[in-house]
Amino acid sequence: MSEQIASIYKLHFTTISSPDEQLKDTKTPKTKSIKPRPKNYLLLSILACFCPAYPVNIVAFVFAVMALNSYNQGDIEGSKRLGRNALWVAVASIIIGLVIIGIYCVVHFTTGSHRNATCQHGFQGTQSQPGCEGNTSLH
Repeated sequence: MSEQIASIYKLHFTTISSPDEQLKDTKTPKTKSIKPRPKNYLLLSILACFCPAYPVNIVAFVFAVMALNSYNQGDIEGSKRLGRNALWVAVASIIIGLVIIGIYCVVHFTTGSHRNATCQHGFQGTQSQPGCEGNTSLH
């Protein structure tokens, strides 16, 4: 019986490592190579949504979200590609939006000056004209 206890004792203490060996195992870095997240341009695509080019800026936002999801799934190259697409579509959306705003301003201010010229000359024999409130110099 003492032989069995001795063999169990040897077996038990030979398989258990010392506390120093256990500390050495925890000190060794067991990190895998984590690549940095590529840019997905989500903030730029959100800002582009305020431009009046709605189909284009929504596509930029979708590309940015897809780039983020690709990175979360581990597809780094796909995330880079979708991020670049989001960048280009967002920039195109901002440019299209600025052009639309510029055209609107040109049309608004050129037709507004035409209306003011009509109010100054007036119609013959009328005092009230739509859009000419407060103009009493008409005859």
